[in-house]
Amino acid sequence: MKRYLISFDDGSMKIPEADLPAVDAAAHAVASEAKAAGVWIFGGGLSSQQASIVATDGSVSAGP
Repeated sequence: MKRYLISFDDGSMKIPEADLPAVDAAAHAVASEAKAAGVWIFGGGLSSQQASIVATDGSVSAGP
């Protein structure tokens, strides 16, 4: 079985509010067509990830 993932960064979807009804209708139409073809559809969100910052200028000691 082939598997596909379509994902969008939460900051990449900048849709004007006036266009939201049309975008919503189009998205639901695509999902409905996919479901009718037997495709499994699921959705969910992940929190935005931030890069880790590691300081490399620290010092190491032998301990107490």
